Amino acid sequence: LYRSIIYNGGRYNLEHPLQSSILYNAVRESRSSELAAVAGQLIRQSQDYIRNLLESGVSRGEVRADVDLDLAAFVINRVSLDLEDYLGDAFGFSYKEILRKRRRRLPITETELSSVVDGFVAILENGLRSR
Repeated sequence: LYRSIIYNGGRYNLEHPLQSSILYNAVRESRSSELAAVAGQLIRQSQDYIRNLLESGVSRGEVRADVDLDLAAFVINRVSLDLEDYLGDAFGFSYKEILRKRRRRLPITETELSSVVDGFVAILENGLRSR
């Protein structure tokens, strides 16, 4: 489920970078206290949503019961918010520059996006420890 959320969010950003720029700019460059407050509220709502997903995962035995769900939701949410920046670094473009130039699409394919999301989810599921 979480993979689907991240993938579809990234896909939306691929197809609608101008619309996704509203939150991106509000989070990173807000000069307006009202816009910053709205962005903060959206981030908290997203984090609460992720926490609820994690709670469901605990009840299904998919997430360890000893995990600090607030911390996990925070980390996942923050990494998710910066996925566009990682994509730019990995594939040689500036998300901020695309927004500034009002381009209509990000310069990566759905296959490339899917690969990054799969890697992100694999780290979440398996951690970094060598098995």
